[in-house]
Amino acid sequence: MKIKSLIWQISSVLMLLGLTTIIGCNDSSEEDGQLDDLLELINFQQNQIAGLNMRLSLLEPTEKEILNQLGILETKFSSLEKLQNNMQNQNKEIGNLSDRINELAENTTLDELIDAVLEQRAQTGKLESRIENIENNTLNALLNTITIQTQKLNDVENLIAQLSKKPDISNLVETANQQTKEINNLQNQIRELKNIADTNKLADAIEEQGLILTNLEARIQTIERGSNPVTTTPIKEKEEIGEIEPSVKEKDMVFIRSGLFKMGDSFKEGDPDEQPTKTIHIEAFYMDKHEVTVGEYKAFIEKTGNDELDWEKIKKYSPTDNHPVVYVTWHDAMNYALWAEKRLPTEAEWEYSARGGLISKRYPWGDDISIINANYEGKVKRTSQVGSYAPNGYGLYDMVGNASEWCLDEYNETFYTTDFTKNPFSGGRIKQITSNFEGIQSFRVIRGGSWSGNKDDLRVANRNSRPPKDEARIFGFRCVKSIKPLDLINWNG
Repeated sequence: MKIKSLIWQISSVLMLLGLTTIIGCNDSSEEDGQLDDLLELINFQQNQIAGLNMRLSLLEPTEKEILNQLGILETKFSSLEKLQNNMQNQNKEIGNLSDRINELAENTTLDELIDAVLEQRAQTGKLESRIENIENNTLNALLNTITIQTQKLNDVENLIAQLSKKPDISNLVETANQQTKEINNLQNQIRELKNIADTNKLADAIEEQGLILTNLEARIQTIERGSNPVTTTPIKEKEEIGEIEPSVKEKDMVFIRSGLFKMGDSFKEGDPDEQPTKTIHIEAFYMDKHEVTVGEYKAFIEKTGNDELDWEKIKKYSPTDNHPVVYVTWHDAMNYALWAEKRLPTEAEWEYSARGGLISKRYPWGDDISIINANYEGKVKRTSQVGSYAPNGYGLYDMVGNASEWCLDEYNETFYTTDFTKNPFSGGRIKQITSNFEGIQSFRVIRGGSWSGNKDDLRVANRNSRPPKDEARIFGFRCVKSIKPLDLINWNG
């Protein structure tokens, strides 16, 4: 208000000066011109003063606006204090957990570790009942459930890691350090969830935690069987097959344990054929740790007399025997797989393997991508030698990028809308297809993107298809081998 008063005082002085000048002027034409100039100057200054008054009135906040801003600041400050308190409590809990693990390192025996695993199993059962009632919980209750699951999940993973290695108590401290890092990562995820007001997303997060706990429960049962060969209750064959890795391992293949995963695009950023997402059970199988190489395919041709490929054309994009073979059709891939006493993976097996144990992530390693992770966007100008990039959580190389990979399935745009929950497969009976594949002409699924594809092509949920006779500089493949006989697997269950 003082500024307004000062402006009006200046205006008044200018007007008096203008009048004084007018009175003192004579009637000469020169003085008339000066008078006109002075009046024009006064009008201009008055317009400027009016503009300043208007800008000042816009800048001056009302008392109500000031109070509103103060209220907002108080609310934000209160929320900040609560967040700081939560972080302090979480740090205390992490400290307590580290103390507990250090104590275990000095005093815990193997029997006590097994007892702790059994206790975790009981807690897992309680968690499952809580998840069933999630729709009736408030937002705060959902966040608390996630926090509890995170803490118990880390305890279970720690105990499983110890049992799997025939635990050495001296390794517990090193395990505790790794676990602390995992806890920090999970706490960061929880803090991100606290900024989300969508209870549906929180419910999805809890469902994913439930999948992790279910798979861990299966691992605990497997470990217990393996560490306790003397038992009064024989294990049924149908339970044992597929849960425990066979004693005779397959060369250059990775054992993929049976389990659950969420199939499809959780981000809803892909095409409609990637929806809806659903939880799928997959039987155990072996998968090639890397794509079939030029050298491996040449060995197949040499031993079978199968049709030669155009090696000069292939050499431009896969110059050595250790590069993935490309320019192969779906029929070429099927010929090789059957010769090797294997088969092509189903689309669901491929995605389950590509995710490497992660749930609802965009890529095999997480949600972000760079040239450190894979060969894509034509930056290398051709394929890379297999194994040039880090493997995923299952030990599989180049599941995305490098060469796109043929799958066994017939492409079905609406396949995800069907009611399958176990071992989904599109296009008939697998045994019939593998024995009569030469006449198949329907489009087949191809997955994983390639060395020339963009980052969207490399999403693990991304689906593509081509005619089985097509070949291209980006088309390759890898094989799988079932643990159970094909006719004992519950396909499309």
